Amino acid sequence: MPNALAWTFASLPMAVSFSLIGVVIAEFVGSSTGLGYIMVVSLSTLNATDMFVALTVLGAVGVLLVFLIERVERRLLHWTPEFQNRL
Repeated sequence: MPNALAWTFASLPMAVSFSLIGVVIAEFVGSSTGLGYIMVVSLSTLNATDMFVALTVLGAVGVLLVFLIERVERRLLHWTPEFQNRL
């Protein structure tokens, strides 16, 4: 189990990034709400402000999720050598 946790947490930031991209693409195609929809509508109406706000919020959500994953990883895997060197 400890080795599985290390590998799981190593892959989680990439999985979160891919899942956010998947959600936004799904909202591009078949949604009437959400950040992807706002981006499509603002692109078609040439509203650059809304487009950049949606991109900024999306980037902030991605950074926040990766930060939270790293905090949980640091708490659960404090015994691994890479975290013991950071203390």
